[in-house]
Amino acid sequence: MAALPVVDGAAQAAIPLDGSLLGTLELNAYAVTSAGQVLRDRRLVLVNPGAAQLDVHADAEVYRPGDVAALDITVTHNHSPLPSMLGISIVDESVFALGAQGPGFARTYFLLKREMLEPRYQIDGFAPFASAMPARNDAANMALFGLMGQTLAAAQPVAAATSADAEPSRAAVALVLLPLLGLTVVGARRYRHQMPFVLSSLTICMLLWTACAAPASAPAANDAAPAAEAPAEEAAGVTTATQGAQPLRLRQFFPETLLWLPEVETDANGHAQIDVPIADSITTWRVSVVASDQRGNLGSAQVGLRVFQDFFIEPDLPRFLTVDDEIDVPVSIFNYLDEPQSIALELAPADWFELRDDGASTLTVDVAANEVTVAYIPIRVVQHGDGLLEISATGSAMSDAVARPVQILPNGKAQSNVQSGTLAAGFHTINVDVPPSALDGTANVTVRFFPGIESELLQGLDGMLQAPYGCFEQTSSTTYPNVLILDYLQSTDQINPEIQMRAETLINLGYQRLLGFEVPGYDGGFSLFGAPEPQTMLTAYGLMEFSDMSQVSYVDPALIDRTAAYIMTRQKSNGSWPAHGMTIESGLEGLGDGNVLSTAYVTWALADAGFSDSDAVQRAIAYLYSTLEGYENSPLNSPLQPSLSVQQADQLGLDPYGLAMMANALVAVDPQDALAQNLLDELLARASTDETGALSWQSQGQTYMGGYGDAVNIETGAMTAMALLRSGYKLEMAQLIIDYLVTQRNQHGAFGPTQTTVLTLKALLAAMKLDEQDGAAEVAIALNGGESQTVMLSAANRDVVQQVRFETPLAGLNGLDITVDGERSVRYQVITEYYEPWSLVADEEPADTGMRVDVAYDRTELQVNDLVDVTAEVELFQEGVAGTILVDLGIPPGFTPVRGDLDMLVQNHQIDRYELTGSQIVLYMTNVQGGQSYTFNYRLEARFPMRAQTPRSQAYDYYTPSQQGVDQPQRIVVTLRGAGQ
Repeated sequence: MAALPVVDGAAQAAIPLDGSLLGTLELNAYAVTSAGQVLRDRRLVLVNPGAAQLDVHADAEVYRPGDVAALDITVTHNHSPLPSMLGISIVDESVFALGAQGPGFARTYFLLKREMLEPRYQIDGFAPFASAMPARNDAANMALFGLMGQTLAAAQPVAAATSADAEPSRAAVALVLLPLLGLTVVGARRYRHQMPFVLSSLTICMLLWTACAAPASAPAANDAAPAAEAPAEEAAGVTTATQGAQPLRLRQFFPETLLWLPEVETDANGHAQIDVPIADSITTWRVSVVASDQRGNLGSAQVGLRVFQDFFIEPDLPRFLTVDDEIDVPVSIFNYLDEPQSIALELAPADWFELRDDGASTLTVDVAANEVTVAYIPIRVVQHGDGLLEISATGSAMSDAVARPVQILPNGKAQSNVQSGTLAAGFHTINVDVPPSALDGTANVTVRFFPGIESELLQGLDGMLQAPYGCFEQTSSTTYPNVLILDYLQSTDQINPEIQMRAETLINLGYQRLLGFEVPGYDGGFSLFGAPEPQTMLTAYGLMEFSDMSQVSYVDPALIDRTAAYIMTRQKSNGSWPAHGMTIESGLEGLGDGNVLSTAYVTWALADAGFSDSDAVQRAIAYLYSTLEGYENSPLNSPLQPSLSVQQADQLGLDPYGLAMMANALVAVDPQDALAQNLLDELLARASTDETGALSWQSQGQTYMGGYGDAVNIETGAMTAMALLRSGYKLEMAQLIIDYLVTQRNQHGAFGPTQTTVLTLKALLAAMKLDEQDGAAEVAIALNGGESQTVMLSAANRDVVQQVRFETPLAGLNGLDITVDGERSVRYQVITEYYEPWSLVADEEPADTGMRVDVAYDRTELQVNDLVDVTAEVELFQEGVAGTILVDLGIPPGFTPVRGDLDMLVQNHQIDRYELTGSQIVLYMTNVQGGQSYTFNYRLEARFPMRAQTPRSQAYDYYTPSQQGVDQPQRIVVTLRGAGQ
């Protein structure tokens, strides 16, 4: 605090900026007039420390593949050596360009983090009008969010602390003697509660930069890599020819991230040197270095490492091929030498292909000085699996050799059978069947064991990631398992910093993605793709996840409040939430008065988010009670009787799925609710029991996302188990439901679509919290009496799925012998996979599959660079509306889709969005009407000669995957354009 004289209506202060005043400062100025009025203004200022200087020097301007680059790094501060810790990343320049932030961004992040960790306080006097200055608070928030070297609150007007008529008195200050002008400088203590959100946001930005700039972790320089991507020093040992006195080096290591070293310590002089083995890519690598010391001094630098050689080749091979494909592999030849070369282009033999048309394995190509040309090698694919294409080019002056991986699929339809369950200690035999029609060498049996709930949750997440997940519900659901894992570990005191940081990172990434689905103009309302109008039940699902997420990670409380507020604004005067216009499908509209299940679900979400005592929830509970009791014609406070008949319940819309959802809504508000217990009794009375005693239900309704069949049955079981476990009611019955749920895992590890999987994982987690097995078990497994393999299950590996794979099952019945020795039961899954020839796949009537998809090419014979017009037709045969349909259109190898055509489908509202993979175009459709045909037109461009099979195309209901239609592959021929064409 300092008193300052006023000269010509202004006062000045010089504030020395030392190390104690780094970060965000709050400057407060006070003026007291002769009338006793107090004027005050405030400004936020960012004070950056002087950046550390980094000098990064490479020992050469240009490197060749396989070289070792020596990087010398020197760190100084104010021209003095600065011993530091360095973070170093080296990323392909083309990938780095995708990132929006450089390493200097990290410097600001760490500055903010250091400031937040320093305790600050200030004692203020009473400010009765503080809450009446929202614009000032907004400016402060903007300043905090604008920490990238800017002071954004510079133009704030002076405001009076007492009344509006203080404004004229400011002018008098310049004319009369000012008794006192005070200036204070404090840290931004008022924003300490907002800081976690700022930090989370900055963390996410950094992680997104890292994810874009470094999508793949680089192996350590001395680590082994897969055969398809052997490290540079290993590849140097592979020779196919000679180049003078030097061996011809096989280039086969093409990473996107060359190096990632988060902790490199300099010496006392601030100097460090690292040797970097250069990969095989012809590119420029971007070296990014961030330096920091114990005092918090930070600095960053970037340099480029150029990798080039005057002669090289690049084969262009599709990522996927199918057995019997014929392709002319294009090999680009780059000769930047000042002399011509006669090149011997040689293809190394491999089991997966054969040369066609009596082609020779060696071609001779003449290439002029400074010329780029292309040669074609005709091959036929004869064997499925992972292949490697190895080509060498031997010239008189320079040579090169390259290997590229390729995945070859069998020429047939993939089939799979899944068996799951729980094994007690002892000997067990599980029969697996491989039909005689299976293609030779395509069958395999995979056995998975789950040591703990963490492994089950992670496997469920992995299973959900196998499917597209581009909409709000799918993105939410793929984030949920990480929330569940972190909650479980924290509640059972098993958390450690490494796991917590990893889980929180993934949760924060998902959280930021979810915010992008909030519909503009509808604060707190969410829709599938972020477009108007929001869907209330979908928003309720988001609220439920945000609430769960807030228990383990930071979620802006304002987000939860405005999401709940949006939902409450949609409530009807009778306390219900209508289904029409809210759910993705219309299937709930015919249940009861159309509002029972939608109201139950929204009530459940609001109660779990902490709004049980709100007027909206209390009115909803009254509506649910009155609906049930009015139907029973019983007094208002009379519980639903267990004698409620199936017919009565079905008329009300309370099939098993509805009963389970109602029970969860009531339990969320009051775990001991008597009506909820009666609903659970009714559910248990309707359950089916299998030979093991497990309980399940057959529901004829739909889920709120439009799923039916297996999806609605599994969700019914999961919700029933959750209600029993949360209420502590008949827990032994909950375990019998869990026994059913664990048998429903599919071959990818999920329990069906995303929503179904999340509900099942929540039920499994709730059961595990009550009764987790801590013992160890040794499991021995053998196929058909062959050699036994052993896995250990214990607390040490509880988060890792233990997997055994058998590659050679016999056609027909196979015996899988499993011996469990230990103190616990073991959950298992057996997956049998094989391919059947398309010619033997039974022709199913489209109406039997529930859906039809037809893909037609306007021609199947064309030339390189030609465009082919494709028409895809999709039809849903079931009545009503399907919530989300995914159309998976195969891209023939060597073809590229015209993105403009796909963008037009979105613009014309024919689809909601699309995604491109290496071999597929995935179209998202919502609210698909049954009985209506949908047509999509797009084009593909042929890139090189081939006679290949298109991948199969399919359309399926995302929330009922068994409802699908498949279009069999087609043959397409592309020839090389002749001279003059």
